[in-house]
Amino acid sequence: MCCRAIFKKTGKGVVIKRGVVFGNGGGISIDDESQIGYFDTLYVNELIIGKYVLIGPHVSIIDANHRFDRLDIPIKYQGYRYKGPVVIEDDVFIGANVTILSGVRIGTGAVVGAGAVVNKDVPPYAVVAGVPAKVIRYRR
Repeated sequence: MCCRAIFKKTGKGVVIKRGVVFGNGGGISIDDESQIGYFDTLYVNELIIGKYVLIGPHVSIIDANHRFDRLDIPIKYQGYRYKGPVVIEDDVFIGANVTILSGVRIGTGAVVGAGAVVNKDVPPYAVVAGVPAKVIRYRR
């Protein structure tokens, strides 16, 4: 029952580690044999996770940002800005303490190094690291 409230779709062999926080829920799809790590935080309206994805511990995936353009309205009441769903394609490894922001697509076979902040799409088979995340090489 709980899983149906959080996940749109769950594949076979999915592992959700202890302490995961689901901020919104309902719009998460996770495919076969993927894993969400210890104490991850998923504040998303829509998150699509492919097959064989490994998400390390303390990862934050957030698909919205507060609006803050107007000075006459407190930021708290200005609403949110969405760029779109977060998509993590098949066979991706996301290291510990990574932050993934709204509208990002992480391509098949990519690796995201620990502590990276991903604010742009990651090409397939790229290895990215840093703040903001940049391609440092490609898997061969």
